[in-house]
Amino acid sequence: MTTGISVGRKARLNIDNKTVCIGTFAPKVFKEVVTNIDGHICGDLDPPVENLTRGRQMIAAQMTFDITEPLLDVVLPLLGITDLGSDVYELGKADDVTAFDLTADMVGSIHTLTNCYTASFGFVGQKGDRPSRLIWSVVGSAETEAGSFTEDHLTFGKPFAFTHTTCTISGTGADTARPIDRFQIFVDLNLVTEHNNSETLTDATEGDRRAVFATSVPYTTSHDDLHWTIKDDSGGKQAVIVLNNGTKTVTFTMPRGIGQGEIGEVGGKANQIRVPLSFNLFRYMDGGTRVSPLKIAITDS
Repeated sequence: MTTGISVGRKARLNIDNKTVCIGTFAPKVFKEVVTNIDGHICGDLDPPVENLTRGRQMIAAQMTFDITEPLLDVVLPLLGITDLGSDVYELGKADDVTAFDLTADMVGSIHTLTNCYTASFGFVGQKGDRPSRLIWSVVGSAETEAGSFTEDHLTFGKPFAFTHTTCTISGTGADTARPIDRFQIFVDLNLVTEHNNSETLTDATEGDRRAVFATSVPYTTSHDDLHWTIKDDSGGKQAVIVLNNGTKTVTFTMPRGIGQGEIGEVGGKANQIRVPLSFNLFRYMDGGTRVSPLKIAITDS
């Protein structure tokens, strides 16, 4: 056998020159085909290749990672959010994206995506034997083939098991601990990109940013308030997700979520009845001070 096989275990990824462990890496790179098939009439059924050229280079990638504290130290400053210092970040009033490079050793060759910008990101977790994860989507300006891959490995960090996750959501009164079987915190920057008259991306900025928190809670008398109070609420409910790996704690604070608490579905004799919850996250003013829709804090456990 001489053809060879490229397998994922051999792949490597540098983010801003730091080598990180990945779950998945899915690049989407192509160049537009510029032609006028419908408007080029010349007495033939098929379009001529002579009436074709290439246009803009479109570059994007989606990645997943197990959440660790060393990984967050690298990634959080690149998400287009405000660094408040002391390992605290928030969705700020005037955030803008930060340019960085990705270099991926895809075994067959080494690809460098330059001037990348965050398009969206999400933190997710669910019951089972998989750690909580980060899902991250980016766009880029250009792709080049690199001659070599320089490793500078991050220190390994402990993952965050879902069993050590806590959730509080305010209902009829104060914040109440809620049993959850999953969570998703997703931020879409609704990136505005521009090529102008260039093959490559010339600029990017954040557009109409949206943030969402979703989870699922058992529909019991202890938590039925999540249906009855949320459906009429217009002031916002506070939700807090805390990840803990015994060494570090990551706290996601969402002080004003406008939610929908649907009635759980009765799907069968042995099926749980749960309340699927989703909250659109809003900012608010507290005595003239802006309070962010989402704050992320890393502390010692």
